[in-house]
Amino acid sequence: MENFARSLSTLLRRLEPSAGTELEDAVLALASGLDEGHVCADIRLDETVRRAIPSLRKMRQIVGYPGEYKPLVLDGDRLYLGRYWHYEHVVESALRRLSRRADTQVDAGRLHDCLQRVFPEGLENNDQAFAALGAAVRNLTIISGGPGTGKTTTVSRILALKLMLRPPGARYVIKLAAPTGKAADRLREAIGRAKAGMDLSGEEKHLIPEEAFTIHRLLGIRDNSGRPARNAENPVHADLVVLDEASMIDLSLMTRIVEALPPEAGLILLGDKDQLDAVQPGSVFGELCGEHGYSAWFLSLAENVLGERRTAAGGQGGLSDSLFILGKSYRFGEDKGIGRLARAVTGGDDDEAIRILRSDTSGELVWDERIEKTPGYFPEKAVAAWLRPYFALVSSRAPEGECFQALNRFRLLTPLRDGVGSVQSLNDRVEQWLRQEGFVEGEQLWYPGKPVMVGENNYTLNLYNGDVGITMADRGGSLRVVFPGEAGTFREFPPARLPVHDLAYATTVHKSQGSEFDEVLLILPEGESPVMTRNLLYTGITRARKRCTILGTEAMVRAGIRRKPRRMSGLGEKLQLT
Repeated sequence: MENFARSLSTLLRRLEPSAGTELEDAVLALASGLDEGHVCADIRLDETVRRAIPSLRKMRQIVGYPGEYKPLVLDGDRLYLGRYWHYEHVVESALRRLSRRADTQVDAGRLHDCLQRVFPEGLENNDQAFAALGAAVRNLTIISGGPGTGKTTTVSRILALKLMLRPPGARYVIKLAAPTGKAADRLREAIGRAKAGMDLSGEEKHLIPEEAFTIHRLLGIRDNSGRPARNAENPVHADLVVLDEASMIDLSLMTRIVEALPPEAGLILLGDKDQLDAVQPGSVFGELCGEHGYSAWFLSLAENVLGERRTAAGGQGGLSDSLFILGKSYRFGEDKGIGRLARAVTGGDDDEAIRILRSDTSGELVWDERIEKTPGYFPEKAVAAWLRPYFALVSSRAPEGECFQALNRFRLLTPLRDGVGSVQSLNDRVEQWLRQEGFVEGEQLWYPGKPVMVGENNYTLNLYNGDVGITMADRGGSLRVVFPGEAGTFREFPPARLPVHDLAYATTVHKSQGSEFDEVLLILPEGESPVMTRNLLYTGITRARKRCTILGTEAMVRAGIRRKPRRMSGLGEKLQLT
């Protein structure tokens, strides 16, 4: 990133030959910020940029203000690279447009009848029904909730409601998508299960899609240039687009999404505001999920339709009436360990988190502090209990689905890519153990059972960053790497054809987003580490469905909970949810 900054500074200096060192300092600060996920530099917080501002204001060839096409844009207290100011402006404008009322003439009686059909368990004090009501009257719906809070169940019912409310006989095209192939498959499966359990007509069931796409495929991005085939001139063919795992969507990709939406189409964003932000700059979903209240108009509608009075007033409509937070977890009980710990972490209560870890009797949490006494400690017992039955299935040539199920029973998670306790060191240590135990012969690079995770998008092979495959022997003994396909199918490739990839016994917490495992062992970094944040700890803990083991000291846990990251951006402030 430093080379990029210096090259850009050199280019800008040609337009402003009199520019001093302040220009290079400001550009370097912006580039460094982008590397950390920031969209802009906040002049109030960045001393380097603040010192450069008086000089930058005089450089009118290269520094502009909102609406001007200049390499650098100064917008209030924020300095942007021009491209990122444009992204933010496009997303802000699109979200404002989408959040307007879809139908100003609301038939409360019809809404009530349709919602009762979709929610037979009852409408009053039902957060999912409350969110569905919002989706019925807005073209933008934002639903945030942790694992097991019913996000996909809610959106399935919203889809059914939208179909019931459409004009008789009208076509209604719904597209489902997610940032990764793995997340898209999970969305498709969840929608399919929910659809099967709903009281729908044949036509309604037919119109709820059986397929989910990666966002790149939905937009027609076919190469690493990132240029989509779908855009404002050639939009996505859909009346409604549903995007899961929206916290993983960066500002640049969100710009492409909203540009490719047809003018009258709706957008539903599903995600978890407490998870890690996108790898690339921006925190769009997190900024949309700030504190807010609902408008008096919407609360009155909810009272008429749902029969309940809510007091969360103070919003002005639009975006404030588009956001819904699901708090009740149907997976993690209110008194169970993982759910309690997750709430303590997101609430920033490190004392409560430590109390839970020390006293939990649910069996869902295990806290192992040996890392303090044994640097580089390797959890051999847990690895053996996981991989012995897995390799037995692979060697017996069990069906692919059974092998993937065994692999996904457990996972080693870490925040680090390099160093002690990193993905690389853990994967190396697992392979060393496999050789000691005789599961892998000698120094062979490829062997049956080897799991790999794709590290880059390959549009030719339709393999994407984060996809996990298992190496298996075919009937002739040749090795193939098998990846899950659509609708329960599998695709296989010779190892030599794979794009860049890594071993996948251990993965980073970032790469685990969108995945769930029966058990996880979360290994915290030894010593002070800036990557240890509240969002990372929460994300790692909640990848586990049944049990989470944390390997790390009390100081490590407390440091992670106390460090809440904040990405510099102007989107949330400009949208002003309340």
